[in-house]
Amino acid sequence: MSRRRVASALLAFVALWPFVTLWLQARWDVDPWKLMSFGMYAAPGRRPADVRLAMTVQRGEAWEPVAEAEVPAEAAAFLEWRRTLGRLASPAALGRALLARAGATRARIEVRELRLDAKTARVQHQVEVLELP
Repeated sequence: MSRRRVASALLAFVALWPFVTLWLQARWDVDPWKLMSFGMYAAPGRRPADVRLAMTVQRGEAWEPVAEAEVPAEAAAFLEWRRTLGRLASPAALGRALLARAGATRARIEVRELRLDAKTARVQHQVEVLELP
């Protein structure tokens, strides 16, 4: 590869990267601090306490909360990926671990996050419910 091609490719990457990161942040809530984007200077860094999980499983007709002592190890990994990748983080492994419990037929994961709202410039609680069959 010639030096000119390498320089052109690098220039194209640097020119397009901000647009790619803005799309990822707007569409999927990907952490701007992890993307080395310009958006990281406009958003507060995400702390571990900013994302919380509440998990419930269905046994028969009743939904039961998962006790702290029964939270599977996959929850910590999902929490870390969720904080970094936003909605791109897959809850599949955590869902399988929750469904592996005796008698559980369905699982529900409630993700509570503190996020900067771009419209109001205020930090707000956002809740997303993930239901896994």
